[in-house]
Amino acid sequence: MRFSNRCDIPAALLLSLSTEKPSAVLIDAEVFEKKLGAVNLGILLTEAEAEVKNGNTRPARDFLEEKELRKKVKQK
Repeated sequence: MRFSNRCDIPAALLLSLSTEKPSAVLIDAEVFEKKLGAVNLGILLTEAEAEVKNGNTRPARDFLEEKELRKKVKQK
């Protein structure tokens, strides 16, 4: 189901252009999922950046060896 015009602008937004900000906007579920994924990735990256700034890091080789070990354990 789509509530948009040929330019893919959400219908609720089109109706609300005369006001400063719409109180609600209808968007396609696929668009919503994509935007939600981007927001969640941004949150994860912000957390990771804070960990790096605090010095909570380890060598990539250690991480990869641990990951490979876990993979072997799961296969058994």
